[in-house]
Formats: sequence, C-alpha cells, structure tokens
Amino acid sequence: MSENLFERLEQDLCLNEKFRIRRKPEVKREFFAYVNERLSAKGYAGRADGDFKETTNLIFGDENTADLIFMAHYDTPKTNTGLKPFMFLFNLPGFIAQGIGMLLVLAAVVVGATLLGIYLHWAFSVLWVAAMSVWVFPSYHMFDNKFNFNDNTSGCIALLYLAERFAAEYPELKARSCFVFSDREEAGTVGAKKLKKQLIERLGEEGFKKKILFNFDCVGGRDKDKYIMTNSSDGLVLAEEIRDGAKDIGVYRSPILNMDSFQFGKIPAVSFCSASPRYGLRFLLESKDIHTNRDDFLDTAQIREYGDLTLRYLTGKYLTGDTAVKNGRKDL
Repeated sequence: MSENLFERLEQDLCLNEKFRIRRKPEVKREFFAYVNERLSAKGYAGRADGDFKETTNLIFGDENTADLIFMAHYDTPKTNTGLKPFMFLFNLPGFIAQGIGMLLVLAAVVVGATLLGIYLHWAFSVLWVAAMSVWVFPSYHMFDNKFNFNDNTSGCIALLYLAERFAAEYPELKARSCFVFSDREEAGTVGAKKLKKQLIERLGEEGFKKKILFNFDCVGGRDKDKYIMTNSSDGLVLAEEIRDGAKDIGVYRSPILNMDSFQFGKIPAVSFCSASPRYGLRFLLESKDIHTNRDDFLDTAQIREYGDLTLRYLTGKYLTGDTAVKNGRKDL
C-alpha cells in the first residue's frame, strides 16, 4: 500500500505541474480539494479555515480535541535563481559563530574601504548591505519556483502517509490526531501562529498545553543527515524520546530557527528536517536545494523513514502495555 501511495503522491504533487507552485488562492483551493478527496475517503473530516485570499490552514480532524497534532506547511517558497540558499544554524554556538564571522567581514570591508577613501567607503558599504539583503532574503526578492519537491511537498506527503497509515492500521491514533497543512510558513510561519492563537482562545493556556506537535519540513531532498529540532526543553525531551538512542539522527535545541513548530514553545513540539553539515561541523548546517531551482528531487524512502520513526514512537508510547489507549483517548 505505502509504496504505491508514494508513487502516486510523487506523480500528483511533483511530476504533475498542477500543484507545484502553491502560492495563489486558486491553486491552494485546488490543492485542498485534492487532499480532502484523499483523506475524506479514509474517514477524515476536513475543512479550510479561510477563503484562501488570506492565511488559510487546511485541517483534517478536530484540532480542539486532538492531543496529537501533525503539521507541514503546504505553501511553497520563491526561488533565489540558483544562488546558494541561506544557512540553517541549529544552536546558539552556530549562531554566535556566524555573527562573529559577519562582523569580521563587515569590519574588513569598512577598514579596507576607508583606506581607499571616504567615497569608496560609502560605496562599499552600500554594496555590502545590498549583498547581505539578497543573501538573507532571497526567497522574497526573486521569482516563483516550479521546483518545490522537498520544500515542502515532502512534508505534505509525510502527513498523507501517516494519515493513511492511521486510518488503515491504527484507529486509536487516528481518533486522537489532527493533521494540519499550514499556510504561509514562507512568510514567517503565519499559519502556525494563527493556529496557536485559535487554540489558546478556545481552550485556554491549560488546554493548549495538553497538545503535542510533530512538524515535517523538508524531509525528502538530497540532504541525507536527519535532524529533529525544537526550541523548548519539553520539545528536547520529546525529540530524545523519538530518536530513542539512534546515532544517525541529530537532535538540536535552537533559539533562532523559524519553523512552524517553533511557534509552539509552550508545548512539546518538534520539527523533522534533513540538512548537511557545513565544513564538517554538525552545529553549522545548511540545506543544499531548498529555495532554488535545484529542488527537483524527491527521496520517498527518506520521507517514509521519518514517518516510520514517528510511528515507532507513537505505537511504543501509546499502544502497548500500561499505556494502551482505550476508546481512542488517553490523558497525557
């Protein structure tokens, strides 16, 4: 079942150009219709929480009663036309290292330009600011990219894989789960912020804190090193439990990343993502293909690995021994 599922999803969401660029309202609406058709056949009640002209999350299940929330953003980024994508730094030492490096570059430019004369100094300064702007904000300054296989079609496929596995094999997990395809992650995790605000308004802080969130972001590209990331102590505990001692999976707590799960710091929330160490340093990471026209490769085996890793954790924690779920619910 799952192999045919991956083949079909790769064909529909990557090889077929219909859904490659998910930025315009009409395309997002058609994408919702596609996902809704698949998941409604598996017994999920789906809805869009907006009119697609503004931030519109696609929600399958009841986010208010579910204690397990699975998320992936379905909007796609623009492209920086082949320039190397900006670096991902996954912890404070890496952030400090890059900051020091940028300050040294700035100092060298300013000193060198000053030695050449005041006019050249200002010219070099303006050029440096312009260059850094293009480096830091490439996805907002360039063009729509028809290749978004990894960012974030891979995450959407991971959600569909888990949702269909739950429906076919784990009704207890299905009963306690909600699947959210979040909108406008590329514009600053806007959809995730909207969902968090709605949950707190409806449930209060205490009700909100009973949730656990699993986010899938760029889990099927060329980068082979797998990571689980979080920005909270509760998320770090969750990440270590999911990893369960596996040496090939990195775990990082970062104060600086801007992934959907990082908006949920008050609850155990993690993001799954693949990346590559830069200069051989595991605290200094980058993704090779996202936000570029090289994002034209999908590793379905890697997507399945992330899904199965999550399933192993969930079934081990909630479906065995003293933690067996009764009537699809269990107090956390």
